[in-house]
Amino acid sequence: MKKKLLSFALSVCMLLGMSACLPENVFTDSTSINADAFNLTCSLKGHDWDYDHPVDWIQYGNCTKDTILKFKCKRCGTKENVVVLKAEKNHDWGKWYYDEEPTCEILGKMKRECKNCDCFELDLVDPKGHSYTHGPSKIVDPTCTARGYREFTCDNCGKVKVDYFGEPAGHKWSDWKVANPATCTSDGVETQTCSECKAVERRTVKATGHSLTEWKTTRGASCKEDGERERHCQNANCTYCEKETIAKGNHNWTEWRTIKETSCKEMGRQERTCAGCGEKETQNIAIIAHNYNWTTTKAATCCSEGEKEGTCSMCGNKVTEKTAKAGHGWKDPEWTWSADNKTAKAKFVCKYDSSHTQTLTANTVYDSEPATCRTKGEAGYVAQVTIDGKKYSTYKVTQTIEKLSHKFGSWKTTAFDIKNGTSTQTRCCTACNTPESKTVKGAVTRIAGSNRFETAVEISKASFTKADTVVLAYGFSYADALAGVPLAANLKAPILLTAKDSLPQKTLDEIKRLGAKKVIILGGDGVISMGIEKSLKKLGLTTSRFAGGSRFGTATEIAKALNSEPTEIFFVYGYGYADALSVSTAAALKNAPIVYLRTNGELDEDTAKYLASVKGKVKKAYVIGGTGVISDDMLKMAGKALGITPKRVSGSNRFETCVEVNTEFKSILSGDSICAATGMDFPDALAGGVYAALNKAPLFLVNGKATKLSFSDKQKTYLNKKAPKKMSVIGGKGAVGDLVFKW
Repeated sequence: MKKKLLSFALSVCMLLGMSACLPENVFTDSTSINADAFNLTCSLKGHDWDYDHPVDWIQYGNCTKDTILKFKCKRCGTKENVVVLKAEKNHDWGKWYYDEEPTCEILGKMKRECKNCDCFELDLVDPKGHSYTHGPSKIVDPTCTARGYREFTCDNCGKVKVDYFGEPAGHKWSDWKVANPATCTSDGVETQTCSECKAVERRTVKATGHSLTEWKTTRGASCKEDGERERHCQNANCTYCEKETIAKGNHNWTEWRTIKETSCKEMGRQERTCAGCGEKETQNIAIIAHNYNWTTTKAATCCSEGEKEGTCSMCGNKVTEKTAKAGHGWKDPEWTWSADNKTAKAKFVCKYDSSHTQTLTANTVYDSEPATCRTKGEAGYVAQVTIDGKKYSTYKVTQTIEKLSHKFGSWKTTAFDIKNGTSTQTRCCTACNTPESKTVKGAVTRIAGSNRFETAVEISKASFTKADTVVLAYGFSYADALAGVPLAANLKAPILLTAKDSLPQKTLDEIKRLGAKKVIILGGDGVISMGIEKSLKKLGLTTSRFAGGSRFGTATEIAKALNSEPTEIFFVYGYGYADALSVSTAAALKNAPIVYLRTNGELDEDTAKYLASVKGKVKKAYVIGGTGVISDDMLKMAGKALGITPKRVSGSNRFETCVEVNTEFKSILSGDSICAATGMDFPDALAGGVYAALNKAPLFLVNGKATKLSFSDKQKTYLNKKAPKKMSVIGGKGAVGDLVFKW
């Protein structure tokens, strides 16, 4: 179009140039005409524009704009803009056509062009939008950790739309299995596998350490050479060996043997031999003193010296020596008391000469020995005299005091006998500590059924005559259920157990006996199926379910339902049950939620959100268990999320952690009984947590499969201070045998 305009403009310029009307000779010799003449001519005749050579394009024209060029006068050199083509003021538009077609998501462009010029117009076209008419191209059901989804493919652009449905079911973990056994020096690995998605979770098993044999001597030490001994690790496939030097010993000398007798005139000689190496050693025997045989030639008396003569048995040498005065050798005195017992006389007789006697008089002192619980008391007079530096005394009893009665303290329980259902109570005399014991019948009650489901039913019967609400937990995993103990206690509801797909008849019968109207289900349908929930609804029961995407999320959902304004909170390890069992009763009495933590790493997402929601409300937090299950870093992280510093409560193992928890919260665990349960499995103590809370009784975890209970010092100290009057055993003999609790 621009080329057409330019061609037209040039044609115009040529025509204008041809129409110049000045005389021809004016331009024939321009050198003879000065500038004034040109200016005069231009002012009279008009400029002579050089249309063949435009100076510049000022404006390109089109249908609505004039075409303007700049020209120069041939005569005077003046430059001026000249309209060379007038615009018609209207475009002659063509038809609209797609310049860019719209897609499902992107705007399209329509375009039309002027037929006479280069101008065009654009118009936007809305996106078509996706078209899903063929149904889902892919359907993926919910898994243990992810929601299900359907994929739809757009008919136009092929883009995939994802539509989510359902909730994660949670893993169904198998029992822990050894994947890489621990050795003496290296940690092992145990794994558990989800039966649904085959996900694998690992945990470290600490190295066992060497199990060394007794020392065995491989080369005996002698008196000249060191020996050696060694011991081996007796664990399978371990070649570890320790060796130790046995220091050489001293000579093993025989007794000295005289090889030359000594006398009072000449030294002797003796010899001994090492039994180990045969080395001999000799030494002189010193000259001995004369061996005199003494004969008294004049006996000494009490008052005069005597004389004796000695003859050496070896050389016959004779000597005479005086002997010292014998002095009085007083026999024990004969005592004579005055009638009023105020004085006593002691008569001494010399054992060498009975004619020599001496009588001493002593003033007596009244004295008494009080009676005790064990011995009679006495009262009387004491007399004492001294002769030749030796003291003699006597005691005359004038009164006998009968023994006192024992002053016993209160009876305290010192043992429970589960088999006989009795307790042993002991009290001690506060004066002499003499103990006294008695057996009390009916002190032990076992609450148990033939299996874990029936045990939960029996616990419910022992706790409730009726209940509006029942808490239903999966009987083969603790993950969702343990956090529910405080909730159940708060609702005054028993915890009953079920399998995944079938509700035990005894459990159903107990729900009916209680007259329950509502059932709270702990965990997703991966652990307690929707079929069970539907069957409960058919019976006219209202159901609700607390479940998260994981055990951590389920715990926080239960926590929200328990208490929206908690002032205290308990943290426990999310992949173990022992510490949660220990603290469940205390948490129930405090109406405080139980929240799960990992050992290390980051806070679980659901846990972090929950802690953020209660930050500022919670004033106290407790971490139950040692650093082996919840590290100090994790403790600090949880505390930071709450804005406080949690207190750690732990012992050297699960049983002592239980004792530390009971000691820490003794002010609320103040009942006169305890609940004994096995610490080696979870279901009995789980269901028994509500029963214990109702009785303010601490749970006391034991190794119920042991043939004989052996308590640590901490356990004994706790039981001695607590001195419970009664004990409830939670679970059958397979969980806690007919053992004797003695401390």
